Amino acid sequence: MSATLAPEPVAARPAAETLLHDGVRRWMAAKGWDGLRPIQVRAVEAVLRGSDDVIVSSGTASGKTEAAFLPTVSSLASSPVGTVGILSVSPLRSLINDQYGRLASLGEAVGLPVTRWHGETPAEEKRELRRTPRGVVIITPESLEALLLKRRGDVERMFGHLRYVVIDELHAFLAGERGAHLASLLARLDAAVGRRVRRIELSATLGDPRIAAGWLRPAAPERVALIEEDVGRRSIEIRLECIVEQNRPDWIDDEIAAEDMGYRTGTAQLADRLGPRLSEGKNLIFASSRKAVETLADALRRRAESDGLENAFHPHHGSLAKAYRQQVEDALRRPGTAATAVATTTLELGIDIGPVERVVNVGAPRSLAALRQRAGRSGRRAGTIPMLDVAVVARPPAPDCGPLEAIHPDVVCAAAALHLLQSGFVEPPGDQPASLSVLCHQILCIAAVEAPVDAERLASILGRAAPFRRFGIPVLRDLLIRLSSRESGFLERLGGGLVRPGPVGRDILGGADVFSVFATPVELGLIYEGTRLGAIPVSGGTPIGAGDSVVFQGRRWTVERIEFTEKVAHVVPAPKGSSIRFEGGEPSPMHDALPRAMRQVYESDVLPSWFDHAARGVVHHARRAYAARRIGSMPIQTDGNGVVLLPFVGTLRLKALALGLQGEGLQASASSYAVHVEACGTAMAHEVLRSVAVNASARLGEWIATRGAVPEGKFDGTLDPAFRAAWWARVNDVGRLASETAAFLIQRHPA
Repeated sequence: MSATLAPEPVAARPAAETLLHDGVRRWMAAKGWDGLRPIQVRAVEAVLRGSDDVIVSSGTASGKTEAAFLPTVSSLASSPVGTVGILSVSPLRSLINDQYGRLASLGEAVGLPVTRWHGETPAEEKRELRRTPRGVVIITPESLEALLLKRRGDVERMFGHLRYVVIDELHAFLAGERGAHLASLLARLDAAVGRRVRRIELSATLGDPRIAAGWLRPAAPERVALIEEDVGRRSIEIRLECIVEQNRPDWIDDEIAAEDMGYRTGTAQLADRLGPRLSEGKNLIFASSRKAVETLADALRRRAESDGLENAFHPHHGSLAKAYRQQVEDALRRPGTAATAVATTTLELGIDIGPVERVVNVGAPRSLAALRQRAGRSGRRAGTIPMLDVAVVARPPAPDCGPLEAIHPDVVCAAAALHLLQSGFVEPPGDQPASLSVLCHQILCIAAVEAPVDAERLASILGRAAPFRRFGIPVLRDLLIRLSSRESGFLERLGGGLVRPGPVGRDILGGADVFSVFATPVELGLIYEGTRLGAIPVSGGTPIGAGDSVVFQGRRWTVERIEFTEKVAHVVPAPKGSSIRFEGGEPSPMHDALPRAMRQVYESDVLPSWFDHAARGVVHHARRAYAARRIGSMPIQTDGNGVVLLPFVGTLRLKALALGLQGEGLQASASSYAVHVEACGTAMAHEVLRSVAVNASARLGEWIATRGAVPEGKFDGTLDPAFRAAWWARVNDVGRLASETAAFLIQRHPA
């Protein structure tokens, strides 16, 4: 079955080429280009004939990188500046290295150096750029933070005449802590050079371009030119396949342990399904976690070996050694050999790995933006179309199971996601403020550079960044008072409302981990015959010791000994292994549109041709259970000694509803698709939901501040827990979300 994904490139108007520098045109001719693609034509004209910021949104392999750099490099070559002229910010080192390989020859064609700047860049290259700043610099947000924080004088010399900031993979920054961090960094860069630098942004997946424009230029979103592909659309071949797992007791919750005990697991059945199909050509399999990647890669390898075939399946995730990841990427690029990478998000973004024939997403997708990005990794050769399979492992529900288990939500979620993919939907990023932790981090960094500083100065800098705009002078002044209290020690208060880093803040600033807004887990390196395989996180109490077995690099290893002072474990190959519990935080939140589409799947009688036989059977039975239990008109369902609430809303609303119920005294918790309430009947649930609907907006924030617990960020731990909880409730608007969701359930399921 075919859906639509991204437009095909077609012949472009040649007039735009005349705007480019002669050296750039010679570079294009040397590359054998026939001309510019349509998206590149429009970008060249917007950048070189206009003055607005520019967002270029188009599919994977559509030429977005060149759409940004052909005109900006031409501008710099035609009218040189005395400092770095183009600063490109990318979320990953691997993307920077890939982009450098594509841009170095372009810079050389016009006499402009291109410099990579991240943690692995040799110190001499950085010193040379500081001595003679010019050309193009490609940098990570963390390295830009290091420059702004530690080398303020260098920043002014290096970027004083900066003409463009290019942001690669904009969709990766539009929400979350890293996006708020980058927004603040760009505001601080503008403050350092004394003017606002023009932005050029690249993205393959934008759910709402207006929100992207507001993030990019919050004071004047109308000054952002949006360039999207506007020609014919490419088809995409999609399939939903289901693997029904049987014969495993519920008490064995680890895939590898179950298989070692003789049970046929869903992962083993999935390997049987995927192995023959993906043993040739180039393919990508995306799994939901590093643990899932390792478990599946191990099963695929053993399946290939049992068939007497050379293993073509390789894991790829951030805990693996860089050298090993490079080997996997090289295998994908190498023509004439079979290679399939089993990956997390590490291969989701735009790193060039050559043509990929098929993409498989294992598990129910939670993000349409990510699913669309993954699908676009295949079908990049002329004459081919993207091929996307979504594979979900399901287990037959027990006869006495609860309502959620009976309706197979993972399989139905996958079906809903593919329906939304067909429709072209991509969830908007939402108007998310910066977390308290990121705000504290940026206050500390600005205070360190400009010490002393006051709330008015902080507001003038941070207010230029969309995620910080709502934090005005009164809010920041109150936060500065709390951060400079004797109990906190984060800041020191001086006269006139001024602050500077306090003893705790100075300790943080002196640490190597200050440049990142994420906490770095403690890791244990794995060594085999002197070669570092990678590292496993050991925070959170992950047990591991001599004699234990692990699965890593898609193979099984036994720990011989651990050198605790060096934080390494020496391993040897082993026939069995226990999968490591990787620490990765919570899964990405689900937008309201996806569970809403799930309801439509349940209430439809259509079984699309892109369902495989097992998926058709599972969805058919899920619909029968949904109808038999009258979930559509009775979303408050009895479940054991409690109830399960099925409003079919996104993650944020589910969590808010659970908090609202907790605030009214119930034992409630949110899962991926529902809210579960212990020791509660439907009548009590109705009564409490009515109270939540009426009172949560006004009372929930106060309840969380006095009794609730919220996640502690990396840099906000010195604040009073009640203050952190109240702040979290206010900026996430949890009271309103709880009230609305409770009112919806009451309206759907009257008493």
